[in-house]
Amino acid sequence: MNRRKFFQTTALSGGLLAVPSLMSFLPKKTTDSNVVATGCNLKITLGDLELFLLSDGYMNVTPPQSIFAPQIPKKDFVNQMQKLYLNPELMQMSVNILLIKSANRYILIDSGNGKHSGKTNIGRLPENLIKIGVSPSDITDVFITHAHGDHIGGLTTPDGKLTFPNAQCYINKKEYDFWLSPNPDFSKTKYKRTPQQLEQYLNYSRNILKALGNHLRFFSAGDTLFGILKTELAEGHTPGHTLVTIISEGRSLKHLADTVHSPLLISKPDWGVLWDTDYQQGIYTRLRVLENCYKEHTLILAGHLPFPGLGYIGKEKDYRWVPFSYASPEDIII
Repeated sequence: MNRRKFFQTTALSGGLLAVPSLMSFLPKKTTDSNVVATGCNLKITLGDLELFLLSDGYMNVTPPQSIFAPQIPKKDFVNQMQKLYLNPELMQMSVNILLIKSANRYILIDSGNGKHSGKTNIGRLPENLIKIGVSPSDITDVFITHAHGDHIGGLTTPDGKLTFPNAQCYINKKEYDFWLSPNPDFSKTKYKRTPQQLEQYLNYSRNILKALGNHLRFFSAGDTLFGILKTELAEGHTPGHTLVTIISEGRSLKHLADTVHSPLLISKPDWGVLWDTDYQQGIYTRLRVLENCYKEHTLILAGHLPFPGLGYIGKEKDYRWVPFSYASPEDIII
């Protein structure tokens, strides 16, 4: 099977002490009426950094319990989804991408899904970059939170070329070693795959990582990159799943990557998600991260919460998602 065909046919798997001083919507133009929220772009000033929240599109999970809360009785699942005003029959997950503009860099946090599936609801990052005046060739760095297809698929085009030809791509060495090892350990996941499905799943990520060639760079959890990105291991979803806190002039924003995919997993973090490579460790990590974010009143960004995925973790009886609140989309003073 040639590279183009492979990418088209392979299924994808699945801080905090202060807040920005200015946020504004950027103009949007959408030409595909079937695409939801893919033209949305938000701009944030964080210290001396400019941050852009971009949409790569969205993914559908139907029925949601095929992936989320697999061991929970359906009645309890439906009741909780309805309590959260979520559709128990269809979950639409945003794919939120963060772009950081510093003095001499354009840094992406993940790259989205890419165009490998051929679907129009996903893979919209390049065109949304162009809408804010940034060419894919302007990107200098890509920080990879983990190597699932909806986070690294956008690094290559369907014919195997690099989407961001001038970018260096940074990945946790632990994550890279897992995916490139001869026999990655999936014994602690609850996601059941046939041997053929597992091979396709692995090869999808492996082929993208290999395509990066000498554009790939490694870091270890705890490292700080470029003086502004503080990394933190949050294993469970994958072995090298990494959170990153963007820091500038005493202000910060914490990117949770795939610690939570939905407000459901915030309210019920122990209900679990089949996409986690280590199902139980994913629950432990989720509980730890949510509690820390709640206690520290952390401003967070999540890759799949409803666009723009920006907000806080509240807590009453359960944890709850508190979207970032503003009165005007064009002139927010905090």
